[in-house]
Amino acid sequence: MPLTSAQVGQAVLLRSQGRTQREIAEILNVPHTEVRYALKRYDQTGLYTRRSGSDSFRCTSARDDRFIALAILRNWFLTAVKIRQRLQTARGVNVSERAIRRRMEEQNLRTRRPARGLELLRHHRAARLRFAREHANWTHERWSKVLRQTNVEWP
Repeated sequence: MPLTSAQVGQAVLLRSQGRTQREIAEILNVPHTEVRYALKRYDQTGLYTRRSGSDSFRCTSARDDRFIALAILRNWFLTAVKIRQRLQTARGVNVSERAIRRRMEEQNLRTRRPARGLELLRHHRAARLRFAREHANWTHERWSKVLRQTNVEWP
């Protein structure tokens, strides 16, 4: 995010006191690149504010942003690629996956990944079956010894 005019003023004052750009960034708690851009802009224009029209073009409308938010809220497991495809199909808007992620971030929305367990291979299934067959006829007393060793109560 670009620095506010007050922060640029502070940065100019700190630079006049002999501070480095990195020190100014630490004091203002902003990235040092933003301090560099702001000071360079101040040197060129003599202004604390950004030039008008320097913002980038927004490729989605408010209606598109609502469409993106609703798509995520209806299905948390949709990816940015899928949302982009749905937006293109439904609204005829062609945007990048990065733009979709930015809109999600603006609205504090995140997609979820479904939980996945380990893949059970053939030897895993065979070992489970072997264990089940070996322990199928164990008595309550025998299982209670195992549970006592692991500090688990038997119901």
